Amino acid sequence: AQLAAEPFVLYPGNPRPSYADHVIALFDAHGLSVKVAQWTNELQTAIGLVGAGMGVTLVPASVQVLHRADIGYTPVVEATASSPIILSRRVNDRSPGLTHCLQLVEELI
Repeated sequence: AQLAAEPFVLYPGNPRPSYADHVIALFDAHGLSVKVAQWTNELQTAIGLVGAGMGVTLVPASVQVLHRADIGYTPVVEATASSPIILSRRVNDRSPGLTHCLQLVEELI
């Protein structure tokens, strides 16, 4: 509930549905709403706005590798706070590289 009280920078604003909708749904599942201070379409812009003091944002754990001195990262301790990963590809693409990638994805599932 404490995090929901913070002003949020959400991304992407477009297209929708998006990662932002996923974040909103995480809070919704607990009967909480997000106070959006700013919408942006880019992750880097969202992080820059957080660094400027505009609010907070939820990012994938991998974003921590950016090592910005003006940004602090705090893990979210919530079992359902995971984000789906979607793979997009060209229709009818049967290239060896794509075939190999799809096989690796299948092994992870």
